[in-house]
Amino acid sequence: MKILNLINYHQKVNNFGDTLLSEDFTISNNLYPIFNQKNAFKNDTPMELAMNYFKHWGC
Repeated sequence: MKILNLINYHQKVNNFGDTLLSEDFTISNNLYPIFNQKNAFKNDTPMELAMNYFKHWGC
């Protein structure tokens, strides 16, 4: 019985770890374009920033 519990525990830990990794991966994929966009904005002139804003938000 103890061995079966250990096997179940090991499977649960693996599933939990896989879930955390997949969530981290998803978060990283969602944040990467934002960081990439922020880095691009740092080097833009005020006019380029305004044009990017209008293009992005459609004002």
